[in-house]
Amino acid sequence: MPSLLTKCPICDSDRIKYRWTAVDTLNKSWRYDICRDCEAIFPNPIPESSELDKYYSQDYYGPNHRRFVKEVEYTILLFRRARAMRVMRTIPRGSSVLDVGCGRGVFLDILAKRGYRCLGIERSEASGRDAKKRVDVMIGNFEELGLASESFDLVTFWQVLEHLHYPKSAIIEAHRILKPGGKMLIQAPNPKSLQACAGPYWFHLDSPRHLFLFPLSCIDKIAAQSGFVREKVSTLNFEYSPFGVLQSLWNIMGVKRDLLYEMLMAAANETSKTSTLKNAALFAASAVAAPFAGLLSLVEWAVGKGGIIEAVYRKK
Repeated sequence: MPSLLTKCPICDSDRIKYRWTAVDTLNKSWRYDICRDCEAIFPNPIPESSELDKYYSQDYYGPNHRRFVKEVEYTILLFRRARAMRVMRTIPRGSSVLDVGCGRGVFLDILAKRGYRCLGIERSEASGRDAKKRVDVMIGNFEELGLASESFDLVTFWQVLEHLHYPKSAIIEAHRILKPGGKMLIQAPNPKSLQACAGPYWFHLDSPRHLFLFPLSCIDKIAAQSGFVREKVSTLNFEYSPFGVLQSLWNIMGVKRDLLYEMLMAAANETSKTSTLKNAALFAASAVAAPFAGLLSLVEWAVGKGGIIEAVYRKK
């Protein structure tokens, strides 16, 4: 079993303290600490890859990699197109794009069809199987693949950096493989958001898959030390923020951890053991509460505490 950390794995400070204990969807408890210097939050001890494997099971990716019910899948496609449009405003057609943690490859497939040269990276053959049907994919740890130096115009980490055991190494590697003036895009949960006040009940804590939760100041510092300068940032996000508010609310109220999320997944899971009446009640309550969740997402963005950070950095 991993040892309890006495120093922050991000900045090496010994000023770490207990923050909270969270229970995951398998009813296992995880201790979380926070660094009083860089303010990164992390499970202590940090689980090893072998322990995390059961949290990336087939249910996590979905049967035939259709992860959610069809209505949600259609909405996800719209959001992936929106991602692609933001990238197209950042770099010109014909540019080379590397997506670390490319998932099912939908985002890269959209860009490839618009003239971009695309490569994805996934952690395992299982997670990368569906993406390989769409785009070129490499399997393994990003920083260990030995990609050519100065070979990409853009490296993206869409909701991925927080999953990595060595996020600083990943950012350093992104700098190495980017061309001079190349861009790095990071999207990650914001532990300084209003919804993060839910603490151990916050949906985007995602115990234990999220190994690190970084405030913007922490990401900025790592990026600057690695040779990047931030060009722009936004915390306005309708893909993840409203649902984060909604699911966190149900978690706080004592509903089974992340039950609404499980109900939306296409894979057969423990949700099937709950009664149809309870499922219908939660769906109905969620439909009523959804406008409130969307409004709160706007409010937290307006006061500078949006649920998701999306930042673009340029290689110096």
